[in-house]
Amino acid sequence: MNKKTTHQQKPLIRLLKYAKGLRKNIIAASICSVINKLFDIAPEIGLARSLKHNTNTDNIKEKNEDRYEKLELSFHKRLREGFLTIAKENPQRCFVIDATDKIDNITNKLISIMKEKFLNA
Repeated sequence: MNKKTTHQQKPLIRLLKYAKGLRKNIIAASICSVINKLFDIAPEIGLARSLKHNTNTDNIKEKNEDRYEKLELSFHKRLREGFLTIAKENPQRCFVIDATDKIDNITNKLISIMKEKFLNA
């Protein structure tokens, strides 16, 4: 399969290739999605946040849930790039939101997206 063929594949098929081992979860999430919101964050920062949350939580189940954090950084980087590629190719339904921004700015961005998609449709 050449690069051109891979690029032309449907986004979900390509995402499934990026995220081997998580296919059932991705398919279920894709079926339920109307607007795709991608909260973008560098994997190093996202993993650090997640580990901090797991350490500070009182919920034993969450404290012990670290299977994604244990995956190699290269996996997280590939997955992020796959999501960003899909978002770039599908701007009508995919919205990239900077997850390092302040919560008020993220909230305002989400409100703006919803207004644009549902009130101006």
